[in-house]
Amino acid sequence: MYRVDAASTLEERADAFGLVYKVYRGVGYGTSHRSGLWYSMYELLPQTITVVVRDQADAVVAAVSIVQDSPIGLPADAIYKHKLDTWRAQGRQMSEVISLGVRDDIRGSAIMMTSLVNYVCLIGLRLQGSSHFVITVVPRHLKFYCHSMMFEQASAIGFHEKTGVRCVLLTQDLEAYDRASEEPEPACPALRYRVPSRDKEQFVERLGRQIRPLNPDELATFLETRPQILEKADSEARAYLERLAYASPSMPGTAGSETDRCAFLSPFPPRVQEESMTRSVQVPDFSLGCGAFGGSWISAHAR
Repeated sequence: MYRVDAASTLEERADAFGLVYKVYRGVGYGTSHRSGLWYSMYELLPQTITVVVRDQADAVVAAVSIVQDSPIGLPADAIYKHKLDTWRAQGRQMSEVISLGVRDDIRGSAIMMTSLVNYVCLIGLRLQGSSHFVITVVPRHLKFYCHSMMFEQASAIGFHEKTGVRCVLLTQDLEAYDRASEEPEPACPALRYRVPSRDKEQFVERLGRQIRPLNPDELATFLETRPQILEKADSEARAYLERLAYASPSMPGTAGSETDRCAFLSPFPPRVQEESMTRSVQVPDFSLGCGAFGGSWISAHAR
């Protein structure tokens, strides 16, 4: 039995980043870092939602981050900015799926990843209000995403500097995928492990109440742990991050309150901001079905 949660604290995010680091370094992606954590500036933004899957011992066995488009763009802009700007001009509201990792010693890890991506699609559509996902994948994963999850290839092969591998840009229509998930017998193979219709609203409500952006001290800790993030950022991104971490919009040079920071370009409605900051909401236990597993594989119990 596994549980899906939003990573809300510094420690929970460190658990997620640590798992992704082990998974990615284990297959040769990126370079070593003494922190043992895998993250960029995008995982630290208030618009980003990081999700973890925990086992019965409360250990993190899978993690992923969903980056909502913001004033400093999306990670894929580093390679495919022209394409993304074209979509923005057409009115697309986009989020990007990044840092997806599943522990390879987990039985049924491929099914876990498929199920997790189904939850992620619901988060992008319902919590971030995005119309489309984008994702960069290695070419050998094209068939899985395009055949199984209704993604479409949107680019030629490029090079992903952070991971050090070739990649391809894919996009997914979230509304179309959600409609397909409501069909009695969906043709899309990944929807065998869909979130049941009866559980969607309650899952979104519970996760929305867990979400809490990093406070200034937590953000500063992550930036100081990997100082190259600010060093490599362009001037606009650096100013944006420094404003979030080190200064209140109304009081330059001082750390702002958590309320000020959450209000600063936060994508979430005030109700979600307030409830996620207090973390005092109790939600009844319920299970989320996973296709052939009959609802017993992943559980989404409130903490």
